[in-house]
Amino acid sequence: MKITKKEKLIEFLWEKIEAGFFSSGPLPGERELAARFQLGRNTVRSALAVLDSEGWIDRRRKVGTMVKANAMASDKGLAGLIMRESGHMYADRSRLLKEHFRNAGFSVHGISLSPFLHDRNRRRAGLEECIRKLLKACPCVMVVDGYLNGVLPCRERVNAMHPIFIDFFDSGLDCRVKGVWCDYRKAGYLAGRHLMECGCRRPMLFSGYVPQVVRFNPMHWSHHREKLIIDGFRQAMEESGVDPETTIVCCTADTPRRHWMLLRQICLDRRRVPDGFCGATDQITTMFLKEVLENRKEVPGGLCLCGIGNTPSSRENCFRPFSSIDLNADAMASAVVSQTLLPPALRNDILIEPRLVAR
Repeated sequence: MKITKKEKLIEFLWEKIEAGFFSSGPLPGERELAARFQLGRNTVRSALAVLDSEGWIDRRRKVGTMVKANAMASDKGLAGLIMRESGHMYADRSRLLKEHFRNAGFSVHGISLSPFLHDRNRRRAGLEECIRKLLKACPCVMVVDGYLNGVLPCRERVNAMHPIFIDFFDSGLDCRVKGVWCDYRKAGYLAGRHLMECGCRRPMLFSGYVPQVVRFNPMHWSHHREKLIIDGFRQAMEESGVDPETTIVCCTADTPRRHWMLLRQICLDRRRVPDGFCGATDQITTMFLKEVLENRKEVPGGLCLCGIGNTPSSRENCFRPFSSIDLNADAMASAVVSQTLLPPALRNDILIEPRLVAR
């Protein structure tokens, strides 16, 4: 299928900005763009919001939408980002990467892989067209989500540009490539140590859903985020004299719904509710809190909670704040930019250390 109308508008405006078409004045207004492309105002507004978030334009009330000065003439060229952007953790990471690249003198164009994740068959053609247009613009820097590199359209052409890979990988990515990786093993370890130091004796780590095709494939599973977190948590349990087999719930369900039903069953049975809980993401910890509250009408006062990601759900948006492992997205963004400034032969893998944010 073709790319959406919103994506077409983004590509059109991006190409015009790159060519300096709007250098002497503002972009057309929302009404004009909506009429020209036969789009709704909300679609136009959403497309402009994407360009604004990527640092191409500056929207000012009663002034109009202007192209940012550093968007048309960058000292160091174009940086192309192909990565996930949905969810608090990935959205924060994408935002910080774009900020760091712009501050380093690059213009930035990002392609979100999140829609592709939700419907790979329907969106593949649209994603391929977006990547081809990005490659046609000849970016001098490429950053690619390592997790989805193996299923990207135009994968060979992208990899030929010596991209910097980011995050974990489980899809056949050549281990010889260079990238910036989160130390998820350390994150799991810090979470486990935190629960034990808070006095927990029956802690639990609940992993995210992992498809069986990944879970039972040694090559894919060996580098997977969930496995690394589990390995770190297991180490913390063993050091504390707790049998890790009684504390770790790893996904073996064949569907996401059945996996999340298991979380509900744990909350329904009072004998199974742990005295300490760590979700492999902040979202899972929040889900656990909601299930406990719904089924027990209150959250036990002595229940110790931890999440991984340090997202807004743990910082401010959760009805009960909990500790979380900060994956240090700012340090990751800085490391990515520093690597892109080096020739490919001089790049090294960088492992970003997480840190506990206790609450």
